[in-house]
Amino acid sequence: MYNYTLKCNECQLEKGKIIFKMKLREKIEAIIFFSGEPIAIELLAETLEVKNEEIVENIERLIEEKYSDENTGIELIITDGMVQFVAKKEAMEYINKIFDKRTNPKLTKAAMEVLSIIAYNEDITRAEIENIRGVSSDAIIYKLIEYGLIKESGKREMLGRPMGYRTTEKFLLTFGIQSLEELPKLDEINLEEK
Repeated sequence: MYNYTLKCNECQLEKGKIIFKMKLREKIEAIIFFSGEPIAIELLAETLEVKNEEIVENIERLIEEKYSDENTGIELIITDGMVQFVAKKEAMEYINKIFDKRTNPKLTKAAMEVLSIIAYNEDITRAEIENIRGVSSDAIIYKLIEYGLIKESGKREMLGRPMGYRTTEKFLLTFGIQSLEELPKLDEINLEEK
């Protein structure tokens, strides 16, 4: 009978079996996958008891080694200190056919108009939106909140302290952008009717 000595920093002997320890990168990947929604890098660092920089470094390595490949249907994105798995844009057509339309609703022209106004004017009030559009926008604002595309941003420091509105993380993910800076500049948009 042979007697082997095992030296391994990434494994441990447990009840006579060799158990390989999960690497930090694998732990990060599992947590992000399981969360199913954006998760704060700070929370990952706190949970895994490492520095934020270590989390970011490992996420960047994951992206480089696994999720920048053309042969995968998902990508790992970092936005405003948050990280999340998302489906690639090319797959969204098929995903939308399967999943409930409420998660990716078909927006009316009026809803798209209000959403655009909010995206280009973060913290805008209902009255300001209606002033731009020239019509009541209450129902559309409530629908966009229900869809999770906009949220209340707090009371504005102005007469009557009206509520402001801004876009959400879901807005960015729905439109395939990582920040509002990626929106086309207003002077680049052709506003002529076709």
